[in-house]
Amino acid sequence: MSPFARPYARLLACPAARAPAWLAASCALVLAACGKPTESESIQAAQALLAKDDLAGAAIELKSVLGEHPDSADARLLLGKALLKAGDPAAALIELRKVDSSPALEAQLLPELARAQLLLGDYASVLSQYGKVKLADPVASADLKTTVASAHAAQGNAAEATQAAEAALQMQPGYAPALVVLARMDATQGRGEEALRRLDALLATSAWPEAAGLLKADILLQAKGPPQAALAAYRQVLTAYPRSVAARAGIINQLVDERKGAEARREFEDLRKEAPRHPDTLFLQAQFAFADGDYKGSREIHDKLLTTMPENPRVLLSAGLAEYQMQHYSLAAGFLGRAVKVAPQQLLARQMLAQSYLKMALPEKAGEVLQPVVEQAGADAASLSLAAEAQLQAGDAKRSEALFKRAAQVAPEAARTRAAMAQLQLTQAQSAQGNLGPAVAELQNLATTKPDSQADLALLNLRLRQNDYKAALLVIDGLEKKRPNEPVAFVFRGRVLMSQGDTAGAGVNFEKALQKVPHHLPALDGLAALDMLA
Repeated sequence: MSPFARPYARLLACPAARAPAWLAASCALVLAACGKPTESESIQAAQALLAKDDLAGAAIELKSVLGEHPDSADARLLLGKALLKAGDPAAALIELRKVDSSPALEAQLLPELARAQLLLGDYASVLSQYGKVKLADPVASADLKTTVASAHAAQGNAAEATQAAEAALQMQPGYAPALVVLARMDATQGRGEEALRRLDALLATSAWPEAAGLLKADILLQAKGPPQAALAAYRQVLTAYPRSVAARAGIINQLVDERKGAEARREFEDLRKEAPRHPDTLFLQAQFAFADGDYKGSREIHDKLLTTMPENPRVLLSAGLAEYQMQHYSLAAGFLGRAVKVAPQQLLARQMLAQSYLKMALPEKAGEVLQPVVEQAGADAASLSLAAEAQLQAGDAKRSEALFKRAAQVAPEAARTRAAMAQLQLTQAQSAQGNLGPAVAELQNLATTKPDSQADLALLNLRLRQNDYKAALLVIDGLEKKRPNEPVAFVFRGRVLMSQGDTAGAGVNFEKALQKVPHHLPALDGLAALDMLA
């Protein structure tokens, strides 16, 4: 308390004193002025906390200001920025939309609004609302245009992304975030060395952006070079930006790829302590649950993420994969279809969506999903093989064979391609009553030498049609070794044993299938059939 205020405080504290009313009021004002910071002082304090990356402290300070001054545009704008940095774009967008969008605040507000929508995966809104906006402030205008470039990049529009990033550089020469977008475009179009040159030039500056270091690490990782190089790049980012959740997530993913699971989980526990509610932390938690076979737990975490970022393609893809593993193919198709709609260039989402449709016996839809990929001259073997399977399931053997041959040219040694070709040859030989020997030999070779189970299933299908139960049980034994945590082998064995009259053995296997996946419909059907026989 200031020396000036002290005598008045003493007077007011004394019950015997009789101070005039004007003196009591003056003292109250003095004390209030001495003990409580002004709105401007609180905002400055929050800015200082934000500069130190104390995001929680800044948010608390700003919420306190807004409690007293709910119309403070400066405090609400700064709170939106703090929430964005903390990885909560949904909450940030709510706060930013409350800010008065007057011309005086456009330069500060619009770039943050666009960034929040970008992080939420709402690329279409970013492009429609801000694609043609140009602000008076050149730095703010370059910032906004770079976000537009990033939205184009996320949708696979390379030319538009490059054009927008170059426009940002015209507004603000040397603008680092725009240079990062150009480097990303170089990398996605096969110009990895050029991308690394751009990034190294940025990283040589004293205040290089976090995004530049992260992109360099990602490129090194995708280049399939020495894993230590990518790991070192992520750690370089973490040294410069100790609170970088993205850098920690990159380190964890790299350790997982190197089969260093224990070390990866230790790193993850450190991340959970520092940023337990960050979307990247929750996403990694879902991935670990998925890896542990806890698909239900993984989906529950995805549900939390989707409440705040319902259009994020990465989260949608991961949620779809979890549903697929639980054999909820319709739900999987729902998530994966949304992921493809938001990010059409996401190849894995397309492939898994096609597989979901094939599981649902909807080959025409599977073919439609893969058609944009198959039409390209450089289509990958996995997509071609899936498209071929869709055509085969739809009854178009001629087109199926043509697609399988293309897949075989791209990846002649791929187990999936070889198994599919053998299965096709087997189908053709059966219809023409020809020699099954070469195709069967190829399937047996693949079943015993490759981890993929497609050849096992094709061979099992043949043995069951031939009523060769002894050979079928041998195939099922191999299938169980490949997929020990799934019910499929136990269901097939139960059906074979039931056909042989071994109802006790069949029941044991159907029960084992239910232990793997409770309420598994084929296993329940098997038990119901046994009850009917009894």
